[in-house]
Amino acid sequence: MTKKNASDALRKLAAGTAARSATAMLRDIFDDIENAMRAGVRRKAILETLQEEGFKITFKSFESAIYRIRKQRKKAANKGVANQQEGEQKNVIEEQAPTVSSKSDKQEASPIKRSGLPIVRKKEVNLEDYMDSEDEKQ
Repeated sequence: MTKKNASDALRKLAAGTAARSATAMLRDIFDDIENAMRAGVRRKAILETLQEEGFKITFKSFESAIYRIRKQRKKAANKGVANQQEGEQKNVIEEQAPTVSSKSDKQEASPIKRSGLPIVRKKEVNLEDYMDSEDEKQ
């Protein structure tokens, strides 16, 4: 058996209905199923139509398959959003934060990332600089 023959045989299996699960075949026409449901067609009517076309699936299995397909699509969509956000984070520009000095010691500058979120910087304050002369007498 050659690689080409094996590839052709696998393509025929993928295209055929005998070796595929009902969920796999529903996944192929899922957009049409969703459109029918959005148009107000009841699930029972959709299933009856599919059964007339040769689908051998119970109502409970049909509902379960719809649930699983929606869940998989939602997960894939969320993963796509996460991948997009990771790509944006890789394009973040790093720059040096200004140094804040106090009388006691100097703070090292640290790189900050510009990601569209507000930047929070820690500032050390020497309270002795803010004391009134009256407070010093007490």
